[in-house]
Amino acid sequence: MISLKKHIDSYDKELQVIVLDCYRETLVAMGAGAARALPVLGSDFSRSLNALASQISRDTPPAVITETKKRVISDLDRWGEKGVRYFAEKTREVKEIMTAVASALEAVGARDQRFGSRLNEFTARLEEIAHLEDVSAAREALVRSAGELTSQIATMAEEGRSATARLRADLDGYRMRLEEAERQGASDMLTGLANRAACELALAEHVSRKEHFCVLFLDLNGFKGINDRHGHQAGDHLLREFSKELRAHIGPADVASRWGGDEFVCILKCSIGQIAAYRDRISSWVFGEYKLDNTGPSHQKVLVSAAMGFAEWDRSETVEALIARADAAMYKDKKTAVA
Repeated sequence: MISLKKHIDSYDKELQVIVLDCYRETLVAMGAGAARALPVLGSDFSRSLNALASQISRDTPPAVITETKKRVISDLDRWGEKGVRYFAEKTREVKEIMTAVASALEAVGARDQRFGSRLNEFTARLEEIAHLEDVSAAREALVRSAGELTSQIATMAEEGRSATARLRADLDGYRMRLEEAERQGASDMLTGLANRAACELALAEHVSRKEHFCVLFLDLNGFKGINDRHGHQAGDHLLREFSKELRAHIGPADVASRWGGDEFVCILKCSIGQIAAYRDRISSWVFGEYKLDNTGPSHQKVLVSAAMGFAEWDRSETVEALIARADAAMYKDKKTAVA
């Protein structure tokens, strides 16, 4: 009987561990999905869920789990409200553009109709002049009508230039706003690097153009421990500083992106034979000591490094397969470092 009770207790404990692991992984997956679906809003939501997931372990008290559930629901509600407002704003901007174009077309149509009516009047007047028998009177009427026509044409041209200038100014303003929205949508909000969606798009473009390139996959070592010991604000600061160094020490034509969490993917315009130079440069200049911004006047430093995996596109594989190879190489590098 005692053995049966121990077995049941052991089963319950094992089930509890499995449930907590699934819960934690679900939170991380939700955040990653939100960041990919709507990068401009999903990054903060993803960081919040990752922070909640990091608080869950096998020893987490039930009260903390319950509080976590409330915060997840609250975060979901806020993210949903922000999403609704974001898409409403984008819808409003598109409507403004369509309204501006429609107004311009309407103005052009009204102008053309107005001047068309005046030209019809001028044509009718010419027909009347043609029936005048007095040559002097006909000449005088013709000169007067020609002057009116010249004035009308000049007015029409000026109105056309003004309308075109207004339309161009409106469209330039909308173009700048759209470009800014596109830039924000392609950038990771925390680090300023390209986000995952933008990196995937750049990879697809390289493949479609049959360009020669390599992929570098990096995963920071011990980042979760830094978050746990020093807080997520310090972790965010560290990610920003690491991103600046990474961007500065790859080529100007290369792409650096934050893939998610503490993972980074770079698109390198090089061959596999040049990879050693990249590895040495990153190890020497990007890895090293970084200051934490929330540790007071002591300016505590932490040593930062990352596992690296390189893969060269073989001109036949998909982007997914290429990333998988780089990811596998990175994990092999991480295991080697631990061993």
